[in-house]
Amino acid sequence: MNLKYRFIQKVSPYIPQSIRTLIRSKISLKDYDIARRRAENPYRDIKEENFPGSEFKLGIIEDVTQYHKYYIAACKELRVSYKILSILDSDWIEKFQKSGCDAFLVWPSSMPTSAKEAFDYRLYILEKELGAIIYPTWKECWFTEHKPRLRDWLEANGIPHPETWVFYDRDQALEFARSVDLPVVVKTAIGGSASGVQIVRSKKKLEKIIKLAFKKGLRPRSYDPNDRQWGFVYIQRYYPNVKEWRMVRVG
Repeated sequence: MNLKYRFIQKVSPYIPQSIRTLIRSKISLKDYDIARRRAENPYRDIKEENFPGSEFKLGIIEDVTQYHKYYIAACKELRVSYKILSILDSDWIEKFQKSGCDAFLVWPSSMPTSAKEAFDYRLYILEKELGAIIYPTWKECWFTEHKPRLRDWLEANGIPHPETWVFYDRDQALEFARSVDLPVVVKTAIGGSASGVQIVRSKKKLEKIIKLAFKKGLRPRSYDPNDRQWGFVYIQRYYPNVKEWRMVRVG
């Protein structure tokens, strides 16, 4: 990292969390966040490793937030040959086709909206048009960090889920706000760990959030001030005292 970013990293722990949140809501620290995460990746300078006896070679798709480092660690431990590839490059198709990789690993992490959009459609092209093997598949990555997509898929397949409304029309959303029973939960499409979640207990506040969503847009807490969800609003029924169960499939 350059001197400016090192200074920010050094003084940040001494700044109260509330002040840091306020600063992030006003100033873009996207470049700093990318540089910091890259500096924390112990494999940041490794682009490729070929192990004798490896039966195949994996392409590891670089993640903006650097979570692909765990795939690198696994490949090194298992002595599986691998190559790091960026799906955000302009000439990404040529690089992937010439990579010599048998399959590709992608980490569907939380990332800026622009990078998420590029990941989604390029993973589709990689799997469906170029015939590549991807894990997780493009469809699983397409769901990740996009709550409206998951809601519609669950509803289309008759899978039970919390009562949810997604409005792409401002007037319809405001009309709904005047009649819905409160409280409700408003969420951004992106953002984990409740960073984009608000429990709304008054119609006045709900209408204010809806108007903001269709004007300036909504932003998850700690996200870049320029990275906003605009043009739709995602609302869920509020269920008190509900325990959350998380199911993870391995293999």
